[in-house]
Formats: sequence, structure tokens, C-alpha cells
Amino acid sequence: MKKPQIGQTLYRLPINNRRRGVEPTLTPVVVKSVGRKYFTVHPEGDEWNGTKHHIDSGLEVSDYTVGKTLYHAEQEYRDEVDLERLNSKLREAFQYFGPCKFTLEQLRAVTAILFPSKEAP
Repeated sequence: MKKPQIGQTLYRLPINNRRRGVEPTLTPVVVKSVGRKYFTVHPEGDEWNGTKHHIDSGLEVSDYTVGKTLYHAEQEYRDEVDLERLNSKLREAFQYFGPCKFTLEQLRAVTAILFPSKEAP
């Protein structure tokens, strides 16, 4: 994570809700202070409910389970969700037991995309 600047708007995501099946929502927060290791953010218009985060990772500082992480933009979060979804689909497609579900042409096309400069393994 890039070092935030005071007054910068970031987006906070509760990460523990993913395990409970609740769809997490991004909340805009404003950076109020920045130190060497940590920085604090507050929801817009709320000076009392701030959270402290690590500068290097953006994760919330906590003695318990980390509950929130930060993103610089909403698109950064959407890209991460798409990456997880597409990785999961690929894993599912290639993790099989039994006969191959793909034709030879399909497998050659995928191999050409994954290994463009090499010969097919």
C-alpha cells in the first residue's frame, strides 16, 4: 500500500463478514493522521469512530482478529474480487477426476494463451 496523505479518501472493507456469508460493503473514510508505522482513518463526518491501520499493508491494528482493510479506490477492490472469481473458475475447470472435459483444440488454445513464447509443455 502506498503511504496515505492526510485528507485522502480511502475505502474501508470489513473482511470478517466474508466468512459469515454477508456481502461486505466499501465505506469511504478520510485519513486524519499519518505516522511512521501507522495511520488513522475516520468515516466522513465522524471524528470519534476512527481506526488505526498499518502503513505497509493497510490492515487494521488489533490485538484480536483483524476486522478491516483499506483500498485506494473502489476499482482496486472490484479487481481483487474478479481475480479471486476467475482463479476459482480456472481451478475448478482444471481440477477433475475422470475423463477430460475439453477437446484437444480447446486445450491447445489454452496452452497457447498460458505459454505464448514457449512450446506447449
